[in-house]
Amino acid sequence: MSDNTTPDNSGAAAKGALDAYFKISARGSSVKREILAGVTTFLAMVYSVIVVPSMLGKAGFPPGAIFVATCLVASIGSLMMGLWANLPMAIGCAISLTAFTAFSLVLGQQISIPVALGAVFLMGVIFTLISVTGVRNWILRNLPMGIAHGTGIGIGLFLLL
Repeated sequence: MSDNTTPDNSGAAAKGALDAYFKISARGSSVKREILAGVTTFLAMVYSVIVVPSMLGKAGFPPGAIFVATCLVASIGSLMMGLWANLPMAIGCAISLTAFTAFSLVLGQQISIPVALGAVFLMGVIFTLISVTGVRNWILRNLPMGIAHGTGIGIGLFLLL
């Protein structure tokens, strides 16, 4: 009885294609390590689909719509970073900006939701321009380390409240 079966190399071919497209081994990693890192990142970020709608819901935003938007931002943004920019980075909602919008702008300053969303959109456009033009890198290079560390600590303390 002869065995005409050949070994199935589809798993190896898939790993090879992933490695070639994302340059995984060239960056000093492996497919297994990148999958583990992706699962770990997902588990570290998944809390935002509960926290963001909860914070904005307290300010009058519709929690269901915010839940869907949070999921879409994270999934589409992360896919774009991975597939288009070829970078292993996850994109998600900025919890500090969410807290600022909900508690400072809408609840604290009594700014209407449409105006607050317009301000957040305008800020995104300005931050994009600052990043694209290189101003962001210039600021980061010239910012004293004490201010840089203090800013991170301040944002953390703000979120703690």
